Amino acid sequence: MFIVERCAEFRFGFFYMPDLHLWELAAYYALIAGLYAYYTYIAGKRKKHEKLLDFAVAISGVSLLAVLYSTGFQGKIRQEGLTVLDVGKGCASCVFFRDGRVMVYDTGAGGNFDVGRNAMAPYLWKNGYTEIDALVLSHPDTDHISGVLSLIDRFGIKQIWVTPFFDTNPKGALLKKLIIKKGFRGTWLYA
Repeated sequence: MFIVERCAEFRFGFFYMPDLHLWELAAYYALIAGLYAYYTYIAGKRKKHEKLLDFAVAISGVSLLAVLYSTGFQGKIRQEGLTVLDVGKGCASCVFFRDGRVMVYDTGAGGNFDVGRNAMAPYLWKNGYTEIDALVLSHPDTDHISGVLSLIDRFGIKQIWVTPFFDTNPKGALLKKLIIKKGFRGTWLYA
């Protein structure tokens, strides 16, 4: 667990794996079976089964490519749109632009629910986004900012927009300090 936790601290130490279709699941298990057969071949050096094992390796390679192709090359939303995520008492919205840019407006909820990790990040990944062009924070209440640090960990964020009031508020000043400590290198814009 120590190693897993240290690896999770790396920026972009996350990836999204969407739900698999039935054929993708079959391809995944074919890949595992092929790798097992190949390992058995190498470990046992059974030459009489070379053709069968070569076939199994070929099937597993094709399966891997099919799974990677279908899950890894998803396109971004290419039309204007607004998505408001249902996060209970809180606010989490995405504005999509035709040129592929995305703006996230607030990302928070009351309680211990991390909107950035559990709702916003999976939603953006599923739609092909690994960067956020602008993160707009309306005000530093928990139900609007509780998921910000998780988004900083998982996405490249180009700009963060806040009001001048943000720095004078103790929660806002603390959040800004934590964001900078996490390594945010984008631009701060004040409305």
